[in-house]
Amino acid sequence: MCIGHTSDADAALKLSQPLIAVPVFMFARHFIFWRSVGLGFAAGSMIYVTCFELLADAIKVTSIMHIPSFALLILEIVNLFPRLCSTEHRM
Repeated sequence: MCIGHTSDADAALKLSQPLIAVPVFMFARHFIFWRSVGLGFAAGSMIYVTCFELLADAIKVTSIMHIPSFALLILEIVNLFPRLCSTEHRM
């Protein structure tokens, strides 16, 4: 992946939210359905970039055996973070 060059998915990801956000802000009642469509498209773009670009680069750089263990570690950290920040269980 070259620096300075963006793929179509990157461009779609960068443009989808601002393009939908302005009309949703201005005409919220009329565009509530399109907000969901825009956010769904942005989520799909992020999943595409993660699966087909980031993981492909990670496989090139490191062993394929390290990727699942690192992904599970990150998943566990993400799941623990709200519990650590929660004010209900603080003493």
